[in-house]
Amino acid sequence: KSVKNRRLTRRDVAVLIQEIWTERRISNNQDGRTKTLSEFVYEYFRNRYGNHNTAIEMGYSLDYACKRFKHNENCQLFYQILCGEADEDIYHNTKNLIEQLGERVIKESETHPNGSVTMEQFDTMLKSFLPEKSANDIAELVTAAEKEQPNEEQIALAKLFSVDDEDNYGDFIRILKRQLNEDKQSYIHDVQEKIENSNSVNAKDMEQAIRAVNPHIRNTELVHIVQWIFEAKDGSQTPSMNTHDVLQRLQNGVFYRQHTLSS
Repeated sequence: KSVKNRRLTRRDVAVLIQEIWTERRISNNQDGRTKTLSEFVYEYFRNRYGNHNTAIEMGYSLDYACKRFKHNENCQLFYQILCGEADEDIYHNTKNLIEQLGERVIKESETHPNGSVTMEQFDTMLKSFLPEKSANDIAELVTAAEKEQPNEEQIALAKLFSVDDEDNYGDFIRILKRQLNEDKQSYIHDVQEKIENSNSVNAKDMEQAIRAVNPHIRNTELVHIVQWIFEAKDGSQTPSMNTHDVLQRLQNGVFYRQHTLSS
């Protein structure tokens, strides 16, 4: 018999995705990541509704809604990860970066009256926490923070990291995420210049190209991205791929130059 589509609204699906991610992160922290996201989603619905049929129905409805609302950034990323097209660590790394930056900024804010700082103080703070960012990027972040709180003389730091039940942030974090993506695009462009004259690329070529562009890359990061690029649907490693597909995999992988806080 056909599966019923529950016709989830955009808000329904956004809140549901946020709830799934919250549970997923708890599960990853407790047991490590042993299942794909799609296996996890089935179990999540099965546990939540107590039976197989409703779990299938909810899975189908979620799938349909993600396609319908793919213009929404959170829906789109979730769906790409669900289908195995994008690396799940894109979500986790970005979320962890935001939360770790938040923890540091909020801890620092406790030394200031009311947890608020001037623009100059915030500028200095961001430069120390995000040392790889250009002065322009930092200035753009400070301006975004100021715009987010137009009636305040100082920036209330904790507010910048508040997130709603659809996983939406304010301007400050939106700009931070946009900068991460711009950094990723320039990184991919630099690698593309190294490999674009080859028809096909293997893992060794890829390692050399990435190292040439980013000599300071950590080995674990390099191994992760190269494995991701050449991973076939069945989990085995493909010996080589055409250059276009390699670049597409980079787009859907964890590939950032400025993704770290100062230690």
